[in-house]
Amino acid sequence: MKKNDIEYYCKISVDGINLNNLINSCVNAGIDLKNIVKVEPKKIEFSLSDGDLKKFKNINTQGLEIKILRQSMLRRFLHFLLYRIGLIVGLVVSFALILFMQNRLFSIQILGLNNISQTEVEKVLKDYGINKFSLMNFDKIDLENYLAKSLNFSFVSVVTEGNVLIISVKEELPDLDKFYEPITSSYNMIIKDICVYSGTTNKKSGDIVFKGETLVEPYQVINGEKIDIVPCAEISCEVILSDKYEFFATETKTVMTGKSKVISTNYMLGKIKLFGKTYKNNFGTFEIKEYSKEISNYFLPIRMTKTIAYETKTVEIENNFEKSKEKIINDLKQKVYSKVTSEMNVESEDIQINSTNYGNIVTIYLKSSVYLKYGK
Repeated sequence: MKKNDIEYYCKISVDGINLNNLINSCVNAGIDLKNIVKVEPKKIEFSLSDGDLKKFKNINTQGLEIKILRQSMLRRFLHFLLYRIGLIVGLVVSFALILFMQNRLFSIQILGLNNISQTEVEKVLKDYGINKFSLMNFDKIDLENYLAKSLNFSFVSVVTEGNVLIISVKEELPDLDKFYEPITSSYNMIIKDICVYSGTTNKKSGDIVFKGETLVEPYQVINGEKIDIVPCAEISCEVILSDKYEFFATETKTVMTGKSKVISTNYMLGKIKLFGKTYKNNFGTFEIKEYSKEISNYFLPIRMTKTIAYETKTVEIENNFEKSKEKIINDLKQKVYSKVTSEMNVESEDIQINSTNYGNIVTIYLKSSVYLKYGK
């Protein structure tokens, strides 16, 4: 027997006395012992087929120590399958699901409906032979014509995105007085991905778009004819929000000296001026404040108004950036984060401090990922 063939049999070890009696018992029982090897004076090893192993278990082996050193190839294979049955079943089921779900319809989206219900459109689709989990091997142009004829749509567009069927419709003939708004950008942003379901755009992934710029025009060109339509799109983009604070190392400010002078006093009866007096103002620079006080309320109200000039002067103030830096950054953060909307997901924050000939400029940048959905 070839060495490789032995691998297909189980291997037995027998330890004890009267090994010759054991061999004779095996021969009498019709057991074919293969590759008998005497390992020690009282120990032999041999190989058996699975059938002979069953016979071997029925002979008298009292007083002998028997060990199965190796199961047969068949038993090892069955053992392998048994302990991996869950994995094998999972793989088989997964493969079957992949085969079943491939090119199957998972979802139907219908856009542009106003008077006709989605249920009615789905019923027409079912009559055509299209429903969830049906094969997506239909003719799109034929389906467009079928829907237009069945439901009197003036415009039908059928597209597929993966396992999703997207149908854009227009229920009536274009109204020249009707105006559809284009989709415009709400932010300064970089487009990461744009998917247009209805409408026209010349934007693509990687384009830089400024706030207010048009993303999708409200029309489509079908067979050379421009047809107005409600634009519909999904856009993933990156938005950078920023704000800055300019810090001046020295500032010129106007402050009050503490000196003041009354420059006019008037007494009024309602809106009628009873009498008043004006005084000369000798201050070079000043601020004016007016005070009013009711001095009599008997029969007729009398009010006194006094105008006071407060002397001011210009001074130069030295500012310490290191002492102010933390407060500047915290205040600036609050200002920038107040611009973050609910649809933004802030991914990173960057604080930059640049020196200038007059002081410093502190700038905070927030990078956010934004998912925008229009017309759906």
